[in-house]
Amino acid sequence: MSTQKNNKISKRALPGYTLIPKEDHYQIKKISLSGKLVNTDPRFINTRRNNQEFGHLMKSSSLMRSVLLVETGKKLPARPFINALRNLQVADQHNRYGSRSPVNGPIDQLEGFNFNDACPWQTCVNTGVLVTVDTRNNIVEITFPACTANEAVNPPPGATHYNLYAIVASFDLDHLQADREIIKKGHLPIKAIKTKTIIREIKTGRHQLNMVVTGVKWYRTNEKTNNIVPLKIPGPLIISKIWKSGDHNTANERFAA
Repeated sequence: MSTQKNNKISKRALPGYTLIPKEDHYQIKKISLSGKLVNTDPRFINTRRNNQEFGHLMKSSSLMRSVLLVETGKKLPARPFINALRNLQVADQHNRYGSRSPVNGPIDQLEGFNFNDACPWQTCVNTGVLVTVDTRNNIVEITFPACTANEAVNPPPGATHYNLYAIVASFDLDHLQADREIIKKGHLPIKAIKTKTIIREIKTGRHQLNMVVTGVKWYRTNEKTNNIVPLKIPGPLIISKIWKSGDHNTANERFAA
């Protein structure tokens, strides 16, 4: 088979390139891709599917961050969370390429995810927040345990108070909708004072993906006014529980039928 014939075969197998005849060979020239070509040419179907899939992932990530990071002012980097969602999306074996969703991936891998690597929960907080879920009745119970305030956290310099909180969120990523409820323990001075156990029950939404994040917000005392004002330093925020509606395998034993 001649070299020229081989090149003619290659000409049909190089999307985005053209082969220009020259003597007994071809020169390869890259075609400047237009939006119309990418959107209509059958050779770029996988590109279109990937763009569609990743575009929806970015919108989902933006929605989830806006709901979950409300107490941090969205100051935390987005890429780690996007990467975690992308890994779940790629693991979706229920939908075809181009329509995969992170909801259909192994979502339990997100439990323990730290939104703030600079201040991870495991090193900044010395107390736990107990989260129990009744998946049959869509009820979440949040328990802030009793603790000694100055032993419960490892605050940054300048912090005089902290607020331990939980956010219960429910997401419909197909329609980019969400419900949210925030539970706060209240401003606690970082002193050797004992706090009581606080238990709250929350009725969650009935969207496909449910999540509980727990976090800490730092405060300082304004020396001039003696008012308590938020520190600009974001506190720890972690995904404590994640589950899909109707998935009774994720229910806690105390609620199991």
